[in-house]
Amino acid sequence: MRPLFAVLLTVTGCFAADISGKWDVIAQSGSGPELKMQLVLTGSAPVLSGILSNPAGSVSVEDIQLAGSELKFKFAIGTTPFAVKVTVAGDAMTGAFTSPQGMSGKFAAKRDVSPTPAATPAEVKIETGEIGGSGYRIDIPPNYNGSLVIYCHGYGGNVKFDNRPNAMLALFTDSGYAVAQAGYSGAGWAVEQALTDTEALRKFFIEKHGKPKHTFVTGHSMGGLITLALVEKHPENYDGAMPMCGPLAPTLSVFQRHLFDVLVVFDYYYPGVIGSPVKLADNVRLDQDYAKELGKIIDADPVKRAAVAKYAGFKSPEAETALGIAFFANILKELSIRAGGNAFDNRNTIYYGGENDLLLNREVKRYHADPQATDYVKRYYTSTGKLSRPVLAVHSYYDPVVPAWATDEYGELVRLNGSSDYFVQRYTAHGGHCAIHPEETRKAFVRLVNWVTNGSRPRAGEQN
Repeated sequence: MRPLFAVLLTVTGCFAADISGKWDVIAQSGSGPELKMQLVLTGSAPVLSGILSNPAGSVSVEDIQLAGSELKFKFAIGTTPFAVKVTVAGDAMTGAFTSPQGMSGKFAAKRDVSPTPAATPAEVKIETGEIGGSGYRIDIPPNYNGSLVIYCHGYGGNVKFDNRPNAMLALFTDSGYAVAQAGYSGAGWAVEQALTDTEALRKFFIEKHGKPKHTFVTGHSMGGLITLALVEKHPENYDGAMPMCGPLAPTLSVFQRHLFDVLVVFDYYYPGVIGSPVKLADNVRLDQDYAKELGKIIDADPVKRAAVAKYAGFKSPEAETALGIAFFANILKELSIRAGGNAFDNRNTIYYGGENDLLLNREVKRYHADPQATDYVKRYYTSTGKLSRPVLAVHSYYDPVVPAWATDEYGELVRLNGSSDYFVQRYTAHGGHCAIHPEETRKAFVRLVNWVTNGSRPRAGEQN
């Protein structure tokens, strides 16, 4: 689930003061990294509208309640709802956010007194519909430059689209690019459906609007892997790709190392709490009650929690361990159903990086893989490292969900296949899943376009 989101909200009610304008937001869970966002409120009481921006898509705010200076609202990222409650006092907002996974934290904002740019009078034309069970959305700006960006969303339910403004898409449409995105006809690890649905949407766009001058593909998290798969499998259809915070190395390897093995080690320290890594308990799910239940068990033994966090690479054991284990277990549970069994084999794995690696390797449970499940995960998707189109990958230096080493390993695969001229990796100086700010996304895309159109290959390094 990505951490970058843009939210359209409509607020009804009355504030004693004018709260329209730009607000710089900082959200923080426990001792975890700060997430910086921007809230732009426009209009006047009793009707206000606005956008909460921070690089990961867009969702609508619901169940909005305004009483005096107290503002409450809810929104969903994928299928996971969040709730925010703040008190507004002059040029400051203070309050908290909560999530069903048990994550909670501070939500604070200060008004930016610099002038807010006037809105562009011309509106983006938005088309929505369905192709083969997959919803879609196409945004065409009034200054359409003839080129198309295909956007691939991350892990979660099959997305249903509306025609509300989308801050993330505006990064492209403001520069004249059309944007098309498929919702996928499957939920969860829907790479199989996403590849087919996205290609169907690309063909539909051509049939309706003509062949684009250039076609680029990009996406966050699982959408980053789908981005890479599309440019590897169908290079004739894409001029360049920008996967962001994606698990780009072969999925079987990434999931084995960061999901399956982490759950194996968790089960060593907390036996039976999640069932087992190959047969997850019936109560494993992504909701608030389960996350709280799991968190209480984990937090009861801080020494074991620290050992699990150390092995998993979580920088904030208190804030990230329960959420990470719940999320990883949910992915593997859904994937085992989709693949028809356990895809992972740890009989030859040597575990290291814990508190007592010798004891861990002697006592950890070992499992063999179901061949048909392994074959499924290999198909969806094993990256090849064979490129013939420019690929600019962007990742944060610390990502607890998709570690940066997943992109590093893909870079080595590219080098071994002699495709290094077509691959560049850049990083952002932020911690968190998909912690890539809007301006960083825009500038990275500009570099990709320059690479495609005039051969100006960007340098690897920090994206700012």
